[in-house]
Amino acid sequence: MARLTASICFFILATLAAGRAQAPPVPGQQQYLLIDAQSSRSRLTRTVNLSKVRERLVDAVEKGYGVHFVAGLSSSANLLLKRGDAGKSSYRMVATSSENGFLKELNEAASQGFKVVPGGIKALEEGGALGNQTTWMAVLRKQPDTSRNAYSVVKGTKDGEEALASSTTSGLTLVGILGRQGMVSANTLLFFEKSDQPTAPPASEHRDYRIVATARTSAMQNDLSQAAADGFRLIGAGFGYMTVVMARERGSAPAPIEYRLLAVTRLETGVRELQAAGAEGFRVAAMSENGQEGVFILHRTPGTPGRFDYRVIPLQESTVNQALIDAEADGYKIITLLSDLVVLERQ
Repeated sequence: MARLTASICFFILATLAAGRAQAPPVPGQQQYLLIDAQSSRSRLTRTVNLSKVRERLVDAVEKGYGVHFVAGLSSSANLLLKRGDAGKSSYRMVATSSENGFLKELNEAASQGFKVVPGGIKALEEGGALGNQTTWMAVLRKQPDTSRNAYSVVKGTKDGEEALASSTTSGLTLVGILGRQGMVSANTLLFFEKSDQPTAPPASEHRDYRIVATARTSAMQNDLSQAAADGFRLIGAGFGYMTVVMARERGSAPAPIEYRLLAVTRLETGVRELQAAGAEGFRVAAMSENGQEGVFILHRTPGTPGRFDYRVIPLQESTVNQALIDAEADGYKIITLLSDLVVLERQ
């Protein structure tokens, strides 16, 4: 997929809203840094050189930066870093063309105290000189304590729903959602994390799950509306092909909620539609993608007075710092990174 400064072609909802430990800014220092993976593209293979991306990440971390966002789109390996983000630590990038080998390397890193950062698992899809290629990729951060994690993957919507339903008793936490090309239901991948020192209370055992995976935005809109009417609420979405994970508490009557999908191919049109939806009280809940389309998944509770303003900024390595500092000065907060675009929100 081409770079998306002219077109917009999320994963876990918590990733959008997650707070990040940040060191106080130091006057005169650059706060933001963009690692544009496209700049490492090989002229011979026409694919991104992830070894060079890894080297730049190591160099940036040594200078005091931490990973702020991993680009969500399956066509991008870009990283947005922020000085002092998540404190001083070390990072590791796992990348392999083997799906089975990926899980093995992921668990090798986990055994050494590394943990996947929010939104840090992805399948990088590229069209190179040898045809379409998939690289399994993850960004992990070294944990400051002695806890160790283990990772597993479940394939298919049916098995995925069963794994989610048993996640409380099995001690698993959903950390990655990927939709793959082809039979979208069968090619839905859910990645789970299990810690040997769980600190968060488990989710309710009285919860039902539904996974919606489709290749048509109209079908996704209908399925989301039906699921919402059935009491389900979005808890995460994945990049690749449209995949949404929803949950419902048994025996409770959830407040009414509306979902709206915005499928976007042109940046200018997408920003106008996003602004119009925000003016109606819709707020971005997650991002996904469908082929060449980027898909915003928005939600609102009828009758609430909130209004949201959105800004989408094309990023360049030389201007990213000033662009984001200016946006923050205007009251915006970054909610996701899409290749060389950031989406910002202001209430």
